[in-house]
Amino acid sequence: ALDYIAQANQYLMAVAGTIHTPVFHFYAGLTYLAICSTQSEIKVETLNSTSLLALVETHQTTLAQWAHHAPMNHQHKLDLVEAEKFRVLGKKYEAGDCYDRAIAGAKEKEYIHEEALANELAAKFYLAWGKEKIAAGYMQEAYYCYARWGAKAKIADLEQRYPQLLGAILQPAN
Repeated sequence: ALDYIAQANQYLMAVAGTIHTPVFHFYAGLTYLAICSTQSEIKVETLNSTSLLALVETHQTTLAQWAHHAPMNHQHKLDLVEAEKFRVLGKKYEAGDCYDRAIAGAKEKEYIHEEALANELAAKFYLAWGKEKIAAGYMQEAYYCYARWGAKAKIADLEQRYPQLLGAILQPAN
């Protein structure tokens, strides 16, 4: 993942000012935070979690500039990156608030795929915290958003990986 982000970063100036620029910073920030979470499981020789967080902050700064000028398109993205950063830092209550802001912003502006992602990440956060009942609500919302978006492979993936969270909506009607 790090190699792909570095390669993409080289070509970022060619698309500067297009819709692809903030999307790159959004997903790059989320990717680095995911790597921070799994760093104990993988070997990252050149980066430690401190430098990964510095990279995240670089992407956050750029994303914050986009959110300042066009909050309707980018604020929920920034909120989701902040939620994931708080999660990595162990700031659970701040993370929960940011997840909810990201979900509400994406929903209000009809970014269904980002609403789905924010719900899924919030569900994983609460599941890791041991709050399965709360996680189930978020995962069910993620499932519905992905279904409305038409992401059939993603909903199949969620069904396979989180049947305990989706059981209430996957039960056949009697």
